[in-house]
Amino acid sequence: MLLRVEVKDKDGIFDAVGESVKKGIIDLGLNCVEDVRSVQIYNLVGSPSQKDLSRICTELLIDRISQEFCVVSNNRRGFFEDAKATIVEVACNPGVMDPVQDSALKAIKDLGI
Repeated sequence: MLLRVEVKDKDGIFDAVGESVKKGIIDLGLNCVEDVRSVQIYNLVGSPSQKDLSRICTELLIDRISQEFCVVSNNRRGFFEDAKATIVEVACNPGVMDPVQDSALKAIKDLGI
């Protein structure tokens, strides 16, 4: 089973990544972009219980003070899918080392999951 977890800064928290991308777009001379928001996406393969999934998200993937998460499923959409927005997803190329993946897998195993 593939689970998609989205992590974003809470409302009112400065989104440094989003602002940096927005600045880059404006520097290219494209002034049509009003706002850019960043979301980290974690694709988890497996069938963790709801309790284990909650632990993974709250103990490993988010900073509970400044971030929130949602698990995208058949009955739950992602943070921005209902917004009038263009969504651009950036991923690592196949075969490219992904240190975030390696760290996350080790941390999940360290939790005993």
